[in-house]
Amino acid sequence: MAERASTFQTVQIAKEAGGWGVNTAAVKKIQSVEITPAIKSAVQVFTPRGMKVATIAALGKEWVEAKVSGFAAYNDLFYLLSAIMTPGTPTQGGATAAYATTYSINPVAPDAALSYSVEVGDPSTWSSGIIASEFSGAMLTDLTLDFTREAVKVDGTLLGKGFADLGATMTTVTRVVPVQPVLPTEVTISWATTQAGLPGTSLLRVLGANFKIANKVGPLWVVNAATTGCVATIEQKPEMTLTLLLEADTLGMGPLAYLRNGASMFVRIEALGPIIATTYHYTLTLDGAYKVTNVSEFKDQDGVYALEYTLSATYDPMWLNCVQAGITCVETAF
Repeated sequence: MAERASTFQTVQIAKEAGGWGVNTAAVKKIQSVEITPAIKSAVQVFTPRGMKVATIAALGKEWVEAKVSGFAAYNDLFYLLSAIMTPGTPTQGGATAAYATTYSINPVAPDAALSYSVEVGDPSTWSSGIIASEFSGAMLTDLTLDFTREAVKVDGTLLGKGFADLGATMTTVTRVVPVQPVLPTEVTISWATTQAGLPGTSLLRVLGANFKIANKVGPLWVVNAATTGCVATIEQKPEMTLTLLLEADTLGMGPLAYLRNGASMFVRIEALGPIIATTYHYTLTLDGAYKVTNVSEFKDQDGVYALEYTLSATYDPMWLNCVQAGITCVETAF
């Protein structure tokens, strides 16, 4: 009997064209991040009076939480950002293979983030009767992009409906997404007093930056025997933050003024990657309007005196926005 070896477990995704939670054959494989599902449950245990041990263990809720972790890559971020923000329509650059997509979060209305069906298994063992698995309705509840000189990393959590066995029916992959990593050498961070003023002033001594969207969606549970798992995901008030670890030089002390006067600080994180074709490059842009809400203690970081600022995303009435992302890559359709 063949074993289900961990090494060969692959993960495939597909946009749920039929709507949230409608299983779709997962035909795309992303390669810069791992998606590691975990079956979660809420079980009520009852021990009656006069007994030392329980007599009832009643399952109430079952769902999937999948950890997303790995390296930021332009083509993979095309799919990840769409699971937590509203994606625009990819726009072709000239007659080239470069496509630009803008992602936004609506400050006053629901977003149209996409949901995915996810399949997990080893295609090579189908004939041996080793199962593959799937879950649907997968959306990101949180997503973090961490920028250091060592690497640009991705972390996140996918929330999905219950886990199910596929047997030997794992979908044949039709699109292996090309890997083009976002390198630290491609990243510039800058700030301005208005969004229109970006990129503004480059921060020359950024020691680390962390962009995070958290608590974006939660599950809706109902009492209905005809349903399996949660019946929808509900948008919540997200926590959107940016932390900047700066050398405490003249420029690095600048955000302190924003803390004191309460003005908005506009920050752009931009990565300019290799050329796709003609003048079109792989790009990642993260723009945000922020309020400085906290300052850390002074500390040593790589031998220099530094401090870390916490910035919270805020609505800007001139920009009519809070955060916005952009990707230029070779992916053309979700």
